Amino acid sequence: PPRGTGPARAPGSAPVVGPAAPATPAPCEFLKMPNLVGQTLQLAQDKLQVLGSYVMDQQDAAGLGRIQVLDSNWQVCTQSPAPGKKVPVETVVVLGAVKLSEQCP
Repeated sequence: PPRGTGPARAPGSAPVVGPAAPATPAPCEFLKMPNLVGQTLQLAQDKLQVLGSYVMDQQDAAGLGRIQVLDSNWQVCTQSPAPGKKVPVETVVVLGAVKLSEQCP
């Protein structure tokens, strides 16, 4: 079968042109680091993602090398970059955390 050629038009008339595509806003290139210390690891990640930051490294702040499987069961003890610092969104954010039942070192 023949392929569609778009909307029909009268011979000699100008081609039908749709509205121009809206300009896509440029993504935010920088973010101001929020204070994440004391929050659950899950909430800290959610806050960063809302700001456009998706590059994170999670570490066991107790130095035991544990992997954070259930992020809502861990609390943030340290963060890098520091709160208030303006950084590019592609900056690796390092969050040091311990289990909720533990004290931050």
